[in-house]
Amino acid sequence: MPNLSRAAKAAAKLCVAKRFETRSLTNFLHSLQMSLHSAFVPVREVTRAALLAAIYLIAACLAARFTRFEGGVAMIWIANAILFADLRYRPDHSWLARCLACAAAGGFATWFFGFGPAAALPLAVINITEAVGGAMMMRRFLPVLGNLSSPREIGVLVLVAGIMLPAATAFPAAFVAHEVAGVSYWANWSGWFAGHALGALTVVPFLNLVLNGDVRGWARQARRAEWVEAGCLLSGVIVISAGVFAQERLPLLFLPFAPMMLAVFRLGRLGAAASLLLLTFVGTALTLMGEGPITLIRAGAGLKVQFFQFYLVVAMLMTLPAAAELKRRKKLYSRLQQSSALYKVIADRTGDIILAVELDGTIAYASPSLRTIGGYDPAAWKGRRARDIIFADDVDEVAATHAHALASPDQTFMVEFRALRASGELGWFESHGRAIVAEDGRVRGMKGGMP
Repeated sequence: MPNLSRAAKAAAKLCVAKRFETRSLTNFLHSLQMSLHSAFVPVREVTRAALLAAIYLIAACLAARFTRFEGGVAMIWIANAILFADLRYRPDHSWLARCLACAAAGGFATWFFGFGPAAALPLAVINITEAVGGAMMMRRFLPVLGNLSSPREIGVLVLVAGIMLPAATAFPAAFVAHEVAGVSYWANWSGWFAGHALGALTVVPFLNLVLNGDVRGWARQARRAEWVEAGCLLSGVIVISAGVFAQERLPLLFLPFAPMMLAVFRLGRLGAAASLLLLTFVGTALTLMGEGPITLIRAGAGLKVQFFQFYLVVAMLMTLPAAAELKRRKKLYSRLQQSSALYKVIADRTGDIILAVELDGTIAYASPSLRTIGGYDPAAWKGRRARDIIFADDVDEVAATHAHALASPDQTFMVEFRALRASGELGWFESHGRAIVAEDGRVRGMKGGMP
């Protein structure tokens, strides 16, 4: 027995040692995994920053090369909008690498396609300040990441990225352009403001949907028929926009709005952002080539581009708010459907008579209990006056209670009255009624229950 006890103790110690070794090995592997993850995170961030900078560089070089007129600033500038949208959805610790990479890209574009080396650094700093300031202000006013699904979100975007930041950064940018190239200060101020505001208002909405996962979510859930419909609608925007801007005989600038609004109604915010982006690219390319109705304007190239920018802003103000309103109504309709289904279940299961009465006293809905208690067919009483059931001597009192309920929608009113059953028998009923208030705050009718 003593030998057996010592053997058991030795076996227990061996098990504890094995468990310790296993736990130590697990901890070591976990620490190694975390170390590798920490080592590769900077590499991944640098790679993403480099990719963003490459996109920024392409946008900046194209703008500086093709949209500078009379030696001034670029009249169309979407590079800052790309950085601004990206920072909005990235953690703070990744901002520095992205900003430095994009600053280098912007400085390169200014050096070789813009004002030269003297303006490269100051304009790069101003551009990055605009993008960072926009992202920070959007986080301040909209701390919850949104997808431009409400008029408030669109209003904040227009205020911050379309007015405040472009107007503020236009002052130092116009000064740099004036000092380096000797061009008109206010001409550069207006060109910078219009170009940067246009870039934000036309590019950021679509990038928001991409970075927020809306485009990926739609692509994952969309059926084949929806893909075909989306392709046809957006192709229609491209074809009509190209047809309008490829000719210069007639001012047909209003034509692209028709397929754009159709895309809004069928595809929602995705259709609004995508169609606006397509109109911007097609119209910008053909206008810069000297084609399209914009050439009918008797003015310099700069003023023509500014008019085109105003045209695109009008298109944005037509499509995005409409898409946001459709989204809001869709959510409201969904809630109404849920409330209606719940109300119908309650009304069908309860033993009380439930009536929904319009403002003029006609019955809009009667629960199945009307047949059980009163002997009437509920469907047959839809559209008829509720007072036709009430005993004549009690009509005035019930009507007065009905009027009080409509005048005080926050209160529930009770009234006792006599009513005729289908058999002709007279019975006493007690009604509890409350006004129906619509979304706009107006009283639409009254609901009541009678046990």
